[in-house]
Amino acid sequence: MKSTALVLLMILAPSVAFAQTGQEHDPASTPLSPSSPSVEPGTNAPAQGTLPGTVAQSPTTDYARFEALRPKGWDIPFPRIQDTIAQDAGGVRSALADAGIGIMGLSANTGVYNLRGDSTPGASYNGRKPTYEVGIQCIFLSFDTGKIGLEGGQFLVTAASVTNGLRQIDGPRFTRITNLAYYQALAHGHVEVKVGYLDNLQEFVGTAVAGSLASGNLGPQAQIPVQLGFGYNGIGAPAINVRLNASNGLYTKFGAQRSLPPGGANAEVPLNGGLGLRFNLPGARALFVDEVGLHREAEAGQRSLWFRAGVIYNTTRFTNYKTGGTSENYALYAAVDRQLTQTDKDRPFRGVYLGASVNYAPSSRNLYSQYYEARVYGIGLIKKRPFDLASIVASYNKLSNFALDAIVPNQKSQDYAASVVASYAYRVTHGLYLQPGLGLVKNPTYAPKVPLAVNGYLSLSLLI
Repeated sequence: MKSTALVLLMILAPSVAFAQTGQEHDPASTPLSPSSPSVEPGTNAPAQGTLPGTVAQSPTTDYARFEALRPKGWDIPFPRIQDTIAQDAGGVRSALADAGIGIMGLSANTGVYNLRGDSTPGASYNGRKPTYEVGIQCIFLSFDTGKIGLEGGQFLVTAASVTNGLRQIDGPRFTRITNLAYYQALAHGHVEVKVGYLDNLQEFVGTAVAGSLASGNLGPQAQIPVQLGFGYNGIGAPAINVRLNASNGLYTKFGAQRSLPPGGANAEVPLNGGLGLRFNLPGARALFVDEVGLHREAEAGQRSLWFRAGVIYNTTRFTNYKTGGTSENYALYAAVDRQLTQTDKDRPFRGVYLGASVNYAPSSRNLYSQYYEARVYGIGLIKKRPFDLASIVASYNKLSNFALDAIVPNQKSQDYAASVVASYAYRVTHGLYLQPGLGLVKNPTYAPKVPLAVNGYLSLSLLI
């Protein structure tokens, strides 16, 4: 009971404190720098990911010059330097920008606890005991190749340290290079090419609620793209991505990647230790992905819309649980996010949004075979807090009976998992987000059978 009360206090106390003190200032203008393409790459995401920060600490800092230095090519826009804790303190970032160098740090941490408690023998899942579920610490370094005559180009290096609380469930703990890549925009941004070691879950699908790197991770439970061998959460792999952007918001993006081995990070990290830059790995073959979509940014009089759908095909041989042999693998996905209301003409991203996602993979080759998600979220619902994000996310995962019979033979297993998670992300100040949440989870583990979990979540994200 004492631990339950403590977790409840951790979740509820910030709500009271920041409701009283968390007033925001107007954002500073952050137009694209003159060297940026006329169609900004990487903005095919709902509004939260594109929000600027608060007024700059130094009125003499030209934050627009940092725009060309943000990492490019993601499916969500990278946060702006204005929305960091350090901003341009001491003029350090300005000095680096003079040399074409951009830098940002990210710390994202999530804890969870089943407030009901659970004493089921043999059960292991996130939240059964107070769990530090995942912590990701990253540093992003970019170089604008316009400084050496290659306009529209960028070198990117990302290093990540990942701490998973339950290694047998969430994956290993490691520190490695996540991205080592070159990006080039062509034809005024209508063509984008990115090649190198890439974390492709940041490049396709769009799983973060409201497209927010800092506050959009509580709720979604999609496992299928990761299961298919995408690079994810600090695990990069050799890849090349090409995106074509039409002027009306239509786009298509194709990628070819060396797959992660079957088993994901648990298989990858032991085979690819050190910096994580081995090109070939035993059993890992080529993966292909193609996504088509329509994205229109929120503007005065125009509500945001982002539709995307894609297919992933992996030539790696996966266990075929139905036949006992091996087979190549594939998955299909589709998602849509639509802004329903627009409450502020000066900040058109503010309002209520509705979204849904569907994923499918064949049950003969995958533990997770179907995924359905519905979400409703609001940006800036409180008048004086225009950058807060409130969300409710409902998800359903269908598990393969073929896979369950092979993984947990002779055990009574659960062939689905369902959850509803409500959360509120407080933008405490520029670069600091605190997000408490509460969720109901049916079948948090597929074996053994456990009671309905009532999870308390707490996420802390810092942009530095």
